[in-house]
Amino acid sequence: MVRIYDVQSAVITILKSDPAQIVVSASGRTSSTGWTNPTLGAWYYFDVPKDGIQDFDCTADEPTGISLPVLTPVSADAAITRDPANYWGKGKPLTGVRIHARTNTIEQKLDGRSELFDPIGEALPLPWPFPW
Repeated sequence: MVRIYDVQSAVITILKSDPAQIVVSASGRTSSTGWTNPTLGAWYYFDVPKDGIQDFDCTADEPTGISLPVLTPVSADAAITRDPANYWGKGKPLTGVRIHARTNTIEQKLDGRSELFDPIGEALPLPWPFPW
């Protein structure tokens, strides 16, 4: 696994479930075609980061055969089953994520731009068909 060329966006989604789940999604580009298995790998820490941000490496498997030297879109997700309010321990919330690629790093704070998602009713078509 090698870091992808660059990362262009990141989204944090909090799933309102029991236990809560945090889904981190990132999109970026690889330096050529043929990259497979894009992954977000969370960093492990000895001490809680002072900024409360969880770092991730955005990696993928390099091409093994013929590939074209063209920047190619790629995306990856990571799911973490942990309460964001006590992510680092009691009273120590997750404040955001930082995604690392080969040529850049982006940061997404956990704030109003982060998405809250309630999976209840997810499978129901909208608008619901009336009358029942």
